[in-house]
Amino acid sequence: LRECVQLLEDYQKGIAKASDQELWRAQKVKQAILHPDTGEKVLPPFRMSGFVPFGWITVTGMLLPNPSWPTLLFWQWMNQSHNACVNYANRNATQPQPLSTYLGAYGAAVTAACSISAGLTYLVKKSKTMPPTTRMIVQVRARW
Repeated sequence: LRECVQLLEDYQKGIAKASDQELWRAQKVKQAILHPDTGEKVLPPFRMSGFVPFGWITVTGMLLPNPSWPTLLFWQWMNQSHNACVNYANRNATQPQPLSTYLGAYGAAVTAACSISAGLTYLVKKSKTMPPTTRMIVQVRARW
């Protein structure tokens, strides 16, 4: 990363001679790792390129069959926490926002996800007239 950033800085100053391929590679590495507004490193699990590789664990947990209530709520909380971290790490940081804004959005997301998931799961378990295919689809969507 340091070499890529240094190459780009040297090129802008007219010091470095680099091929287009080297410059594009350096730019790609820099943009993938550093936040464009703050210049800080974005941790791998919270980079856009890391969303799927690190998110599959949570998705697998959310799709476990017949989860207990604590398990269901844990995986919903874990999913929303990961989403919130990805969103925060990739936020527009040109204008600072108070921490309360982020915490309020996080709380609302966790509350909504847990409420919808628990509510739909409860309705499916109590329903006697719902066709099996519909029950399965609603259960999967409730956890997703």
